[in-house]
Amino acid sequence: MQRTPLTTDARSPASLWSGAPPFAATVLGDDPHAGVLIHCQQGRRESVMLAYAILRLRGRGAQRAAHRIRTHRRKAVLVPVYLDNVEQWLRRYVR
Repeated sequence: MQRTPLTTDARSPASLWSGAPPFAATVLGDDPHAGVLIHCQQGRRESVMLAYAILRLRGRGAQRAAHRIRTHRRKAVLVPVYLDNVEQWLRRYVR
């Protein structure tokens, strides 16, 4: 289990959430039947950001990850600054 405290402040440092995507990606990669629950109060922004980060970390392109989220979570809000934070983190994380 991984608990990741997030705030609604879009400038929250990656250090607050950066442990969750690698954890989830590892769980999903190790067991093809595994599932990961990502939960936030409204399920529209912070959980969406983590799902996007996990999909990107698992090799999905930015547009494909966003499309997949929009398809499966209609009320999802892909906040541009959140997506930028994920992309910046990926550039540092994946070297």
